Amino acid sequence: MYSEAQLRTKIRAELPPELFRRRPRRALLVIPIVAGIIGGSVALAVTSPPWYIALLAAFVLGNAYGSLMLLGHEIGHGATVRSHRLQDAYMYFTGAVYCLSPHLWRVWHGQVHHPNANIDGRDPDNFGMLEAYDHENLIRRYMIRTAPGSGNWLSGLYPFLFFTLQAQGVLLVRSKEISGFNHLRRRRAVADTIAMTLFWITVCVLLGLRGSLFVVLIPMLIANFSLMCYIITNHMLRPLTETSDILNTTISVTTLRFLDFIHFNFSHHVEHHLFPGTPGSAYPQIRQSLRRIAGDQYLAPAHWWAFVLAFRTPKLYESPRVVVEPSSGRRVQLADVETQLREMLS
Repeated sequence: MYSEAQLRTKIRAELPPELFRRRPRRALLVIPIVAGIIGGSVALAVTSPPWYIALLAAFVLGNAYGSLMLLGHEIGHGATVRSHRLQDAYMYFTGAVYCLSPHLWRVWHGQVHHPNANIDGRDPDNFGMLEAYDHENLIRRYMIRTAPGSGNWLSGLYPFLFFTLQAQGVLLVRSKEISGFNHLRRRRAVADTIAMTLFWITVCVLLGLRGSLFVVLIPMLIANFSLMCYIITNHMLRPLTETSDILNTTISVTTLRFLDFIHFNFSHHVEHHLFPGTPGSAYPQIRQSLRRIAGDQYLAPAHWWAFVLAFRTPKLYESPRVVVEPSSGRRVQLADVETQLREMLS
């Protein structure tokens, strides 16, 4: 109905200009979140509570790490502070639990994914076409066969592991295969990753087996899950395209208000792709405007339902609008998936 430029213009015309301005003070939220994580981790390591209390504490720590990364995502887009050096300083803390270099994230997410969302061969965040499957290396083939929608029981581990694994995969493999990474300073990103990895190994050695489990490993798994429960719904249920087409390649989800609060409105993903440099606090108002202007083109189904469909839908594309599970040959029309998504529109 409207081009992306027209859509942005119409939304801006409806809403106050100050809504789209940077919010430098939001970056300071990193401080209490990091302080809480450090304090909670130290308390958990020193007191050695019963396993069930330790497990609950590890769950809370993992969610805090997830919230921290989603705040870092906002900072990295320039929605808070303008300086790249200051953004990187914050993002060393926000991405550390995933061993994610701030420099890699800036290039991968901001410079490659955002302009090329679901464009085959240019977006590193999808699994690509079936025609390339036979030529993929064994690791990539295995990842495709165990991804959500594969029917493999190992797909249940995917949300708990994949963001960390994808970060390393993009750094070591995908950044060499896809154009757009020419600004990546690989040595710096590798050095960052090694330093973060050594940090966590050192912490685990100092804590011992029980401390490592509850202070490091379980929080890492929960931190991955808190991101992946959004990421697998953002673009993976949508068709491929040849040019940027945000409304057709991206969906938002409607989730619990508490989750929107602690996750900085990351559920508003269409809104974010339209206005990536805008603070997350503005996204609910942008959503209201978007619904009025875009109508049925805008998708924001119930979060739980989109998550369920993500585990029912293969991830490899036979064509731009058909996905296939290569081992069984099961095919799914993405138009049918969209129909199911619309059943749970909020």
